[in-house]
Amino acid sequence: MNRIVSLFFLLAFSLQSKAQSSIQSHMMGHSLMDHSSSTQQTKIAYWINQLALEDSNVYESAGQFGDIWQFADFNPISQWGSPSVPSSWDEDFETYAEADLNNFIFTIFNYVQDLPPDVVYYTSPSSVLTASERLVDSVKLYQGDNDIFIYENWPDMGPFADENPFNPTTQEFDDYNAYTLGDFHDWWIDLHDLILASRPTYNIRMIPVGPMIAEMLGTAPYNAIHANQLYEDNAPHGRETIYFLAGLATYMAIYGEKAPSTYTPPKTVLPEIVNNYTTIVDDFWDYMVAFNDDNGDNRVFVNTSNPPEDADGDGVNDPQDNCVNIANPNQADYDNDGIGDLCDTPENKVIIDQGVLYQDDAEGILLKGRNGNCYLLYMDGNGQMITEERPCPE
Repeated sequence: MNRIVSLFFLLAFSLQSKAQSSIQSHMMGHSLMDHSSSTQQTKIAYWINQLALEDSNVYESAGQFGDIWQFADFNPISQWGSPSVPSSWDEDFETYAEADLNNFIFTIFNYVQDLPPDVVYYTSPSSVLTASERLVDSVKLYQGDNDIFIYENWPDMGPFADENPFNPTTQEFDDYNAYTLGDFHDWWIDLHDLILASRPTYNIRMIPVGPMIAEMLGTAPYNAIHANQLYEDNAPHGRETIYFLAGLATYMAIYGEKAPSTYTPPKTVLPEIVNNYTTIVDDFWDYMVAFNDDNGDNRVFVNTSNPPEDADGDGVNDPQDNCVNIANPNQADYDNDGIGDLCDTPENKVIIDQGVLYQDDAEGILLKGRNGNCYLLYMDGNGQMITEERPCPE
């Protein structure tokens, strides 16, 4: 062969470093975050810590009970505790300002969504919005570096199901979850938007726990789970499974990464959840990645409008990704130039723009494969494309 034409066909294709590996949190909320029962597994802090331990992260937590108007008066205390979760703040030895905290989570009662968040709530001293603004102002005053999250819980089930006995029908539970995904969720989005507008420099985030769980329960196999397997009353206080799911969502939001795939939930969690754990992790992650405001900015993750440091969502964070904007989880780089194949522009290429490549005496096109062997690409007498291995040129 006198001439060898090297032709590369370019096909168009349309963490891991951690965002946060050590969290010292203080929470202000109620029993949909920390439910007193015979087990610490009805506290989200317990589950967050279990996931953190599995992933070699650090988690410490403290918290207190109350309503948003009490929180707005700002008298922080360290009231919550789980035997297995390290405390983030000991008020006997240091003030709130002296505590080494970097995370703050608060929530609102789950039955005040009948009025807009910026309307004074009946006999309360202010609107939920005003009280929330006062609260976050105080947090920033005493713990200026804290990441602040609004924990969106799940609604009161009283309007949908009786308490004695607590045994919701399938239709009642479906209606409840539809409300969680509808008007209830819209109220929290309105609250978040209002706080973002009034306190834009605080970068306050939102964890849509209730809607994530409700959306999951609308699909198989989870839609076969009965309400009283998840909740013990119409308040509704959850059983271990609900707080596991809530802790799972909260973990991923505050750490900015997927929960560890190696974790195995205990048998106190319903088998439908245990057996589909990794799928649920992926579904929760996808929900939060897509949970954006009207400007396209992500509502969950701190300091980013995209999945933390992983713009193409391929599981390789941007600093390590050799092809940042196109998903290439295998990081293939045939020519070892530091640019992934899907983003690479080959050298020594032949580009034909609206033309024809023709060589009347050429046997074919010789290509070197990624296995180091060479192959001749040619048309046979029937017009069929044939590939044959041939010796590589010296």
